[in-house]
Amino acid sequence: MTNIEEQYIKRLDSAKVPPIQEVPGQGKPAEKAVIEFFKTLPGITIRLSTPAEDSGLEQIGKDPAIDAVGYMNRKPVFVLQITSSAYVEIRSDKKKDRLNRAWVRLPEMSPQDPAIPRLLIYVDAMEISLFTKDQDFSKHPKLVKQIVNCFTDNLNLSLLQNPLPKEKELINKLLELVPEFNQQKSRPN
Repeated sequence: MTNIEEQYIKRLDSAKVPPIQEVPGQGKPAEKAVIEFFKTLPGITIRLSTPAEDSGLEQIGKDPAIDAVGYMNRKPVFVLQITSSAYVEIRSDKKKDRLNRAWVRLPEMSPQDPAIPRLLIYVDAMEISLFTKDQDFSKHPKLVKQIVNCFTDNLNLSLLQNPLPKEKELINKLLELVPEFNQQKSRPN
C-alpha cells in the first residue's frame, strides 16, 4: 500500500512525462521488419511463430509468447518476442516475463539440444512506420541499432543467468553474428 506522499510524488512525476506517442497498428509490421533484419545475418534462417507458440495477450504469463524462431544449421537457436508498444507498463510486463522464462525448449528440439534463449526485441513504432515505406535497412540506422542492442543485451543477460556450458557456447556463437556488437561492447564471462 502506498502512502500519500508516494501518491503525490507519482502524480507530480506523471505530470512531467509527455503524452505517449503510440503509433497504432505497428505490431505485425514490427514483427516483419525484425524478421527481415535477422534474415540478413549470415547462417540464420527465421520463421514466424505458429499460433500455438503465440496466442496473444491471453498467453502472457502462461506460455513463452514467441513471435519468431531463429535457426542455425536447421536447429532452433533463439526465439523472439517483438514489441513496438510505447507503453512503459506493457514493456515492463514483457521484460519481467522474459526474465522469468528466459529459456525455451520447442517441441521440435531433441533432449540433447540445449535450451534456447528467449529474447525481447523492442522497436520504436515510428521507426517501423518509416521502414514500411522504404525497406532498405541502410536508410534506417536507428531501427538497426535498436534491434542489435536488444539482441545483444538479451544475450548478455542470458549469459548472466548461469547457463549450462552448451547454452553458453550457443549464446557466444549468436553474439558473434552481430559485428557491431564486437566493436561497441565487451561481453560478460
